[in-house]
Amino acid sequence: MDYNSSGKQLPQVVLFGDSLTEWSFDDSTQGFGWYLTDWYKGKAEIVNEGTTELLSCTPIDKAPLINPLDLLTVNIRLRRVKLTTPSLHISTNQFPSFTSEHVKREFSRLITQITAPYAPPTLLFTIFLGANDACFVGKTEYVPLPQFSDNIRSFVEEILTQDNLADAKIVLITPPPINVPEPFPSDDEDLGPAMAKALKGKDPKQDRGYMTYMSKKRYAEGIMSIAREYEGTGRVVGLDYWSALVNAGLADQGRPAEVDEDKFPGCGLSGAKEFGGGWFTDGLHLDKKAYNVLSRVLTETVIGKWPELSPERIGT
Repeated sequence: MDYNSSGKQLPQVVLFGDSLTEWSFDDSTQGFGWYLTDWYKGKAEIVNEGTTELLSCTPIDKAPLINPLDLLTVNIRLRRVKLTTPSLHISTNQFPSFTSEHVKREFSRLITQITAPYAPPTLLFTIFLGANDACFVGKTEYVPLPQFSDNIRSFVEEILTQDNLADAKIVLITPPPINVPEPFPSDDEDLGPAMAKALKGKDPKQDRGYMTYMSKKRYAEGIMSIAREYEGTGRVVGLDYWSALVNAGLADQGRPAEVDEDKFPGCGLSGAKEFGGGWFTDGLHLDKKAYNVLSRVLTETVIGKWPELSPERIGT
């Protein structure tokens, strides 16, 4: 717990989510957790409730652990490497990086903690989930959209119905896009004749990377729809991070007026440029530029909706 200069306990801003939230406090990426900690310094404690878990990805002779989103990274990067490494056995029957389904127990624990008699008041609650839920594992999303939506609604309802959280505001942050490498003419040659033959004629929109890219858009639209359901409470707002990041990427590439989704940055289709350096660390996790967009849009959203949550007005 943090205290101000007069010894008074500071109120809390709780950031709840998966690894994109957990790693947002890191100095190297300067994410929204890092930014809010500085922005609210001396005014509110920023609580990191981002969680991450690992999934096994086992080569024939070793068993390193990777984030399940890296299943997409493996798929995305196959076009860029020669298939001379040991075969990988991808196991999806173990818990992946946290989805809205896997964080239920953590959420219950968190609610108990922040509503305890000794707990400081909670001013703001961000819920940033869906990046893992929307990933394609096989031919379907890991957590189907209806189930994901129900989980998000249950989190919102739990907060809204707690007497000790009567003043807490909620920002629902949509999942971002991913960054699928743009195809190169030499890819088929690099993969060898057997793989080139297998890929010939394949619909690029059936690629797992592209399917996940568009799945993230659908899940983002779902989050924004849920936020609109709770507009009447005056306590819930949606943040369309998917669109904000795509628009920022287009602006960075000098294409702010682009409306063709097949040309959006990072979608992986021919003619679409990928996000440049500084946007993603691995095609799936966020780097400084992407986090900077989130920090900017989040603070604009919060202050625009609830001016009383600006740092200069807290505690006055």
